[in-house]
Amino acid sequence: MKRWKVYKWAGLFLLALMLVLNNFNVLAQVETEQDSLESLLPFANDLQRADILNGIANCIKNSDTTKAGNYARQAFTLSDKLNYCKGKATAYILLGILQKNHGNYLNAQQNYLLGLALALKCKEPYSVSFAYHCLGNLSYIKGDNARAMRYYIASVKISEHLKDNRRSAKTYSNIGTLYMEISDNDKAEEYYLRSLELSEGIELELTIAEIENNLANIYQLRGQDLKALYYYSNALEVFRKHKITTDISSALNNIGLIYLERNQNRKAIPFFLECIKLEQYSIDTRSIVLSSVNLEMAYTNINMPDSAFYYAEQAVKHAAKLVPCNEKSLAYHAMENLYARRKDMVKSKYYEGLKLEVQKGYSTKNEKYEMKSATAQYESERKEIKLRLLSKQNEINQLKIHEQQLELETKNLLLVGFSATLFLLLLVSGLVIFSFYLNKQRKLFELSSKAKSSMLQQINHEIRTPLNGIVGMSQLAIESKNFTELKEYLANIKLSSDELMFVLNNLIAYLQIDKKEAQPVASPFDLIETLEEVFKTYEFQCKAKGLLFNQMVYPGLPRLVKGDSQKINTIVQNLLSNAVKHSFEGIVKIEVRQTAQRTKDRKNLSTIQFTVSDEGPGLDEKEIKQIFRGNVRVSNKANGFGIGLKNVKELCDLLKGHIQVISEKGVGSSFIVELEVEVLDQNAQQTQNIQNELSKIEPGKFNILVVEDNQLNQRLILKILEKAGYNYSLAENGLIALNILKEKSFDLILMDIRMPEMDGIEATFNIRTKEEFVLDRNIPIIAITAHDDPMERKKCFEIGMNDYITKPFNKELLLKKMGICLLSKVDVN
Repeated sequence: MKRWKVYKWAGLFLLALMLVLNNFNVLAQVETEQDSLESLLPFANDLQRADILNGIANCIKNSDTTKAGNYARQAFTLSDKLNYCKGKATAYILLGILQKNHGNYLNAQQNYLLGLALALKCKEPYSVSFAYHCLGNLSYIKGDNARAMRYYIASVKISEHLKDNRRSAKTYSNIGTLYMEISDNDKAEEYYLRSLELSEGIELELTIAEIENNLANIYQLRGQDLKALYYYSNALEVFRKHKITTDISSALNNIGLIYLERNQNRKAIPFFLECIKLEQYSIDTRSIVLSSVNLEMAYTNINMPDSAFYYAEQAVKHAAKLVPCNEKSLAYHAMENLYARRKDMVKSKYYEGLKLEVQKGYSTKNEKYEMKSATAQYESERKEIKLRLLSKQNEINQLKIHEQQLELETKNLLLVGFSATLFLLLLVSGLVIFSFYLNKQRKLFELSSKAKSSMLQQINHEIRTPLNGIVGMSQLAIESKNFTELKEYLANIKLSSDELMFVLNNLIAYLQIDKKEAQPVASPFDLIETLEEVFKTYEFQCKAKGLLFNQMVYPGLPRLVKGDSQKINTIVQNLLSNAVKHSFEGIVKIEVRQTAQRTKDRKNLSTIQFTVSDEGPGLDEKEIKQIFRGNVRVSNKANGFGIGLKNVKELCDLLKGHIQVISEKGVGSSFIVELEVEVLDQNAQQTQNIQNELSKIEPGKFNILVVEDNQLNQRLILKILEKAGYNYSLAENGLIALNILKEKSFDLILMDIRMPEMDGIEATFNIRTKEEFVLDRNIPIIAITAHDDPMERKKCFEIGMNDYITKPFNKELLLKKMGICLLSKVDVN
């Protein structure tokens, strides 16, 4: 009985200790797995260091192969020095994966076999299962499906015994793919669904996407096209998210095949072309051949023989590098058919002979028999194991009943002791975790302070540079003695003003995002007109820098849309500014097009794609990963305080959009942004009608009330109105404006927001609600403010303002918004 109590207390202690460790694990989830492993290296002994180095190599084997190889080799050297069998086995397998990814299949096989031998020697089942799985993958790539099946079954036997659902799920998925190779779709579906079931509850987003892609293949073969498209689209979204070229290419190719089989060839072609573009940088020759063959079929179907022949030649060219396989046969079959259509039967027969020769070399009946035999034996073993497990489970249940009776006798005695021990341990763990948290917060604060100090210095530089241009050119303009000289100085003042405004807007956007205040505010706006204003600014900047500027707005782009025009404008400006800033020759190009349409909740939604390209220095993969993090960058060639592209990414996320970067070192970069906006019912004819009605406005018939407290802004607005021909009156704050409105009638009010005595919002509220202003309740009111705040903008529209303009404003934009507000007062008859 005493021994039982000792065991009980030891168990309780371990349980409490596990709770403490679990709390540490939860806290560590905020860091990436790689960072977590690297942070452990200084505190680990030599054996632990070998495991940690292998773990880091496994984390980054797909993203940074060079670095992963260095870590794996360090792990092997250390394990060899310590004679650590498991560390050497894992390092061999990881090095094999890296060799396979580079197309060095012989070296990969040697490393896998060395790793397997060591894992078997030291009886390390996880490494043995891993090695068999990798050997299966290699055999599949080499076209030896029967051998691949044997390796996969060896792997899954071990991983199922270990209850390693992650490895089992991946292996079952690969077995399903092998059944697809021999056209046993029912069996393939069975294994895919088994894999999908094991993936539930595990963070296997990529594996689930691969399974969905494979299930879609089966549904496509069965003619269930819509179901197949659903699964392909789900998989493609995940593959794009993780930027896995081979899987993106596979999903695109499969979607294209569905359209091809439905005789929608023109829909299929863009998917195949994107595949070809992606596969140019791939070592997967089979995929390149398959995409080329599919393009040949599509172009043949739409009677474009030259394009069809080109892609058939490409398929044959790449097929020559392959061992006998289905893709190689398809390439020769495509060329056979093309020559037959051209009545060149000699060449047609030649390629038919090559095709038949290839077909003899793959997917033989013996191979299919070997694969089915291996899986049949495995399934039989699984059933026997289940029967033995059921028998043992009955025995275990009997023992559990007896054990529960003993537990009930001692439970009450241990409850008090357990509660006290658990409380003390949780208290200690809480104090340790809190201490860890405070230490981490202190370090974060120190890093944040340094980053902010560095950024403030750069912001100071960014603001003073255009400000110096404005001040200096203003002095020269005052001293100028002829109109040509004066015009040049004024143009430079305008350029510096635009640059300063861009810097300030970018900084405001950054601060709003940082404080979680940058909520989207949707309102109607003219998309094409907004873009044209941006194009004017950057065309001028490109000209000043000696660059060519090319803009392309594709037909079909909606004009009147509803969305957050300010944030969309900020995104486009940042992309163009980045392109101009980092280009020193060549062309800066922007393309805007509509890529998709849909209806949701009776709203017509349109996806707008903005593509900004430059011929600057370009980026490598490491730089692409860093550009959206907002790191401070200072160089002799390109200035910037590092928040422009960070703002683009954050604003895209706020607007539920998507951004993609395509770049090549020494060639240039392309930034692609996709945003969804609501399309308002207005066609080109309606737009022309509005322009015609605006032209009928006679400014001399309208009285405008300007409410503005700043004298310089008063002079600016009144001068614009005077030149346009409007009649106007001035009020220096909201209270004076209300008194004037009681005595005189106006057609429109230009209202500043922040003013002494009474601000613009309170004045507007009085006009819209008070009985004494009932005759002027519907007078159009346009807010003109220097405070660019989304919440203030929203509040202005809620209390009844008709439009909202931020300072500094564009003269033409102000007059157009006034004209639209005054249209209701024009006698169109």
